[in-house]
Amino acid sequence: MLHHIMITLFIQFTLNLIRCLILGIYRLAFEQPKLGIPKEYLATKVLPALWPMTVEPGLNLVQLEALIQLIRDMSSKVETAQKLTLKSSMDISLEHK
Repeated sequence: MLHHIMITLFIQFTLNLIRCLILGIYRLAFEQPKLGIPKEYLATKVLPALWPMTVEPGLNLVQLEALIQLIRDMSSKVETAQKLTLKSSMDISLEHK
């Protein structure tokens, strides 16, 4: 029984560590201009992968807040970049009329 509890705790600790590493890597890649993640990749690959992590049972409050903030920051980048793209294409189409 004790062996089973130790294995369960080890697995929970390992999953928590992996979760923190994933968040750190995404945060670093997102914040570094040289590593920047394109808006299309953020919208179609990264954000859909991050949302399920918000309901993981092993997540603590600090991790949840960091994850939600990262999702907000990435969503804001997608929104801003997409608005610029749409505005530019609208301006170009108006110039050609």
